[in-house]
Amino acid sequence: MRGSYYWRVIATGFAFAIFNLGGLLAAVSAIAVCRLAPGSRRTKEQRAQRVIHSMFAGFILLLRGLGLLTCSRAGLERLRTAPPSLVIANHPTLLDVVFLIGSMPRVDCVVKAAVWRNLFFRGVVRAAGYIPNSEGPELVDDCVARISAGRHVLLFPEGTRSPAGSLRHFQRGAARIALRARCEIHPILITCEPPTLLKGMPFFHVPARRPHFSLSHLEPIRAADHLEDGAETPLAVRRLNSALEELYEQRLGTRCS
Repeated sequence: MRGSYYWRVIATGFAFAIFNLGGLLAAVSAIAVCRLAPGSRRTKEQRAQRVIHSMFAGFILLLRGLGLLTCSRAGLERLRTAPPSLVIANHPTLLDVVFLIGSMPRVDCVVKAAVWRNLFFRGVVRAAGYIPNSEGPELVDDCVARISAGRHVLLFPEGTRSPAGSLRHFQRGAARIALRARCEIHPILITCEPPTLLKGMPFFHVPARRPHFSLSHLEPIRAADHLEDGAETPLAVRRLNSALEELYEQRLGTRCS
């Protein structure tokens, strides 16, 4: 048992070293493809997104092959054929975005500012046309424009990783985007047992047993059903945001804090 634990500590360090190196290589490759290959800006961004999708899917396979985790995914294939929509998820671990983008070949992801400053990944997010998590109406306007143009947008309504065993209150940006775009919301429920890669937890803090990640696609939500007299009002935003929080609270058996 102890030998297995030490193996997972060493293998985890190896895997994350590969991930960071892969991010740098993918950045160079994606930028080169976008600059040299013919096509529109959107076509070039889609190529870069497929590079990232393949890299993230491969990283999950590596983690599974090294015996570092197990995982189950229910219904995520529906995202490949869904109409332009907003995809949301709770955010318990560092690997959530890796699982989700590894399941979606083309998606415009809302990315926090720290990633845009990261040496390994800033070239990747620029080439893929990802959306910076800026404050104010610019973020909402950008996401609505992407969905209206026939694209999918992925964001985490909590804004950052969840507290251990709980949820953060959802920011209202997701509700505003969905109501203004009149689109479907596709909620993804993520759990990890035992917990690992939490907020503030170094990647080398390996749990005593191998964690299992579970991702489930819940029933889509029609934002139009939550409009007030056909309009996006502050009350409609609050009600939809509360409905999204309650959905996750009920599924996880916890409360937002």
